[in-house]
Amino acid sequence: MPRVANAPKRAGRLKKGAGAKERILEAAVKLFAAKGFDGVSVREIADLACLGLPTMYHYYGDKAALYSTVVLTQQEKLRKRNEDALNSIESYDDLREWITGLIRNAVDHTDFSKLMFRELLAEKDDLIKRMSENAFQPLFDHLQERLNAIRPGSGDGVLPIFIFAVSSGLLALGPFRKHLKSKPDGSSAHDFSEVEIAQIVEMIMIVSLFADIFNSTSTHPQAITNRIRQQMDETRPAVRSSAKSKRQP
Repeated sequence: MPRVANAPKRAGRLKKGAGAKERILEAAVKLFAAKGFDGVSVREIADLACLGLPTMYHYYGDKAALYSTVVLTQQEKLRKRNEDALNSIESYDDLREWITGLIRNAVDHTDFSKLMFRELLAEKDDLIKRMSENAFQPLFDHLQERLNAIRPGSGDGVLPIFIFAVSSGLLALGPFRKHLKSKPDGSSAHDFSEVEIAQIVEMIMIVSLFADIFNSTSTHPQAITNRIRQQMDETRPAVRSSAKSKRQP
């Protein structure tokens, strides 16, 4: 049979070195997030990346190596985005802005967030340990440092854990939102609105202002509640007096 001249090449195929590694990672994070490690084949990743299997194995060896690279690389990117912004925190207003960015980053990168939850549920301790050492621990330590710079001692208790727990909890709630019978005005089935994010951030800020109470030697829940009420009662007369003076001509 005569050879057909100028036969069309496979559409979208990339050559080695022409963005192939990045294309593989992009395809892998989407598929691993949607199906998990066991639900994805190397062939699927290669097809989505428009690459051949030899190129896949050339760069990453096998599926397990690719999976580890995807998780660690994506987490490093997320850490870098959040840690760079941490350097500018010098006040509670700066903290508010950073927490808003932290939540938006989490909401905007849903594929990576799904991947993280899969890892936590699978309890792959070795990979989780590497994730913690390479990304979470440095970010956690940096946040503690900046909180203590704003208010000495505020970063030494549960506040940093609370901040990360709330942002992660929002992602866990995401899949359930479409089934909720009642949602806040302006929210969609899946995405958090700007108003919701702002309200959640302000709730975190309120806890931040009472961080010294949570860090006190008494850990009894009722004792913490009583101290917060006492501080609010002490603050209320000053707030009322300030508001009254502003109303007077």
